[in-house]
Amino acid sequence: MKKRIAAVIMILSIAAALGGCAAMEDETVNAIAMEAISSVLSVVAQLAVAGLSVGLTWCVTRIARTEKFKSISEVLTQLSTTVEDTVGELQQTVVDGLKAAASDGKLTPEEVSALNAKLLDLVKAKMAQPAIDLLSAAQIDINALIIGMAESAIKKMKSSAVPVGELIVSE
Repeated sequence: MKKRIAAVIMILSIAAALGGCAAMEDETVNAIAMEAISSVLSVVAQLAVAGLSVGLTWCVTRIARTEKFKSISEVLTQLSTTVEDTVGELQQTVVDGLKAAASDGKLTPEEVSALNAKLLDLVKAKMAQPAIDLLSAAQIDINALIIGMAESAIKKMKSSAVPVGELIVSE
């Protein structure tokens, strides 16, 4: 479609130029032909500017989209680090005490829910508001993302934890 429009414009430009050359022989038609050439060239110039504007807008949009994805990636990395740090803090300050106080050494579902709420509050408080806004604009469920990252961090902590008995035996 674009090629056809460009071809029509080129044909009109050439026809106007040839008409202008033929009009050079006859002085009475010369003014009319020159006006036609001027009009056609004006339209061609406006179409060229419009085409460049559309092309540049497309390029800027692509660059902005790429930068947005780069920004989201950076925010997700920051969020992951913040969640891991916060899980570690809660483990040291709250979870160990709750587990020690429990007769079976396990957290109740209510305690887990309270810890999840506290984790969400702490992580959101540590994150910059523009970072949270960027994730919201990308339609990412921030709460679910934080809880998922926390579960992953807890799993990592449990798998890398070395029992105290093993430390004594290895020394």
